[in-house]
Formats: sequence, C-alpha cells, structure tokens
Amino acid sequence: MVEKNKNLEVTSKYESRWLREGKDIYNVTLINEKLSEDKDKNYSFSFDEVENFDSMNTNLGKIDKIVTKNYFISIQKTYKLTSRDGVVLELSFGNFNRPEHKYLLIKKDLVEYIPDAPIPTKDNFDAHKRLRRIVWQMQ
Repeated sequence: MVEKNKNLEVTSKYESRWLREGKDIYNVTLINEKLSEDKDKNYSFSFDEVENFDSMNTNLGKIDKIVTKNYFISIQKTYKLTSRDGVVLELSFGNFNRPEHKYLLIKKDLVEYIPDAPIPTKDNFDAHKRLRRIVWQMQ
C-alpha cells in the first residue's frame, strides 16, 4: 500500500521541512501474506572425543582455509597448552556477512568451543559439521 502525504502523529524535522516546501512524502507499507515454515534452530555444536591426540597434534598446522558458497573456515593461530595435554585453535568461520570468532579447545578427552558455542545459524552449523570432520580426520 502506498500513501501520499499521510498526516502522521509524529514527524521528523526533515518531513516537516519537506511538507512546508510542498514536497510529497510517500509511505510504503509491505505486507507478507505467505507464512514461512519455522526453521530448526536446535543445532548441536558438540564434538566427538579425540582418540589419537598425539598424531593430531602434529597435523594441526597443515590445515588450509576452506571457502564454500555459504561459509568459510580459517584457523588463525594454534596455541599449545603449557601442560602439553591439549591445544587451542583460534578460528574464524561461518557466514561471510556475520563471521564467528571462536576458540576451539582440543584435549584427549574433550573438544569444545570456548567460551561458548557459536550462534545457532545454518551456516555456522554447516561450518561446524565440516570442522568436526576435519578434527576427526586429523586423528
């Protein structure tokens, strides 16, 4: 629906000036008449346990950036824990317009995002699934 010079209760200083100058102001209202189906937002950002951490540790520096149509994965830095029982990966991943920046803690009995899981979007979940496969293949 398009309305021309509608008398609104609240107007901006620009609208007031334009009306004084005799300029036309158009208000356009768009109404969506199609119902969209609900999206599944119950994504699990969990990882399987690492079975062979020692071999994985040597492969961590050999991961290239991954770029697909909907997401990317980039390992920025790798940090070894001082106790030598784990590593932390600094990651950028997800959608190009809203990338996530997370750390991934990898230990013999634990793989998890720190401080918390990524925002539950489809692109982040797709990147997570690919990252989960990479972690599993590196063992």
